[in-house]
Amino acid sequence: MTSDNSTNRSVNYFIDRNNGYSLGNKGVILKTTDGGATWTNLKINITSNFYSVIFVSPDIGFITGDSGIVLKTYNAGQSWNVLHTGVMLSLHSIYFLDSLNGFVAGEYGMIMKTNDGGVKWKVLDSGTTKDIDGIYFIDDKTGFAVGEAGRILKTTDGGKKWLRIITSSMQKMTSVYFSNEQEGIITSETGNMYRTSDGGTHWVIVNKTF
Repeated sequence: MTSDNSTNRSVNYFIDRNNGYSLGNKGVILKTTDGGATWTNLKINITSNFYSVIFVSPDIGFITGDSGIVLKTYNAGQSWNVLHTGVMLSLHSIYFLDSLNGFVAGEYGMIMKTNDGGVKWKVLDSGTTKDIDGIYFIDDKTGFAVGEAGRILKTTDGGKKWLRIITSSMQKMTSVYFSNEQEGIITSETGNMYRTSDGGTHWVIVNKTF
């Protein structure tokens, strides 16, 4: 669950019912081990704004932020290592299939891929210069990226090529999730929700808030 505005922004991610993390501006990383009843500030010497977090195990997790920042922890957030992506753009979303294979996405259509847990990153051609705010992979071949101006992109070859899926919406799309190869959900900046039941070929609005 995420919330975002000019003065207060947080990103909340739970590994299970008890253990979770909350990210914010100016290097804020909070952790809970009691389902959110109490939170501990994991103080780090980085003042970037953070946008996305994912854990591939209880110990190994990744965070993205401003200026190409990707952080990695091996010990459930006790310490974080800076991974060098080679870019200075804000990275808005991250998704890892396992501890080695992952993707990040962000400003100006930036999508990058790693096959070694973030040691090296390869820039992929997304085919757009619009900001990308959400990325999700069903498996190592099939993935989706969403963002500004109603952008919905799909790859079936692990990110080598991205196909734009045209819809009638020009809203900023902020997140994407698939429960299986056919069933998926996209949410927009205004809270609208779009659903597909054919692997992303067609999208219909489920609830309209604006």
